[in-house]
Amino acid sequence: MRKQKSLLSNPYNLDGSEKTGDDAIIAKELSEFNKLVSEHIKYKTDKAKYDADRAKVASKYGEGSEELKLWENRNTVEKYT
Repeated sequence: MRKQKSLLSNPYNLDGSEKTGDDAIIAKELSEFNKLVSEHIKYKTDKAKYDADRAKVASKYGEGSEELKLWENRNTVEKYT
């Protein structure tokens, strides 16, 4: 569902052709909305806190444990630029 929503704001179809008609209007409006919202969201990365918290979980459950993997999944964001 998330992927479908993100595709709504993309000005291009899956085949690479440019959207037309209502699809193009929706994509433009959603892109502008997403840009406006992202200007007001600020994230501050605290790598030292992340490392300290990760070390606590790793010492409690062990490196490679399912609990550590779950913690990393919940506390890690991958950003591609």
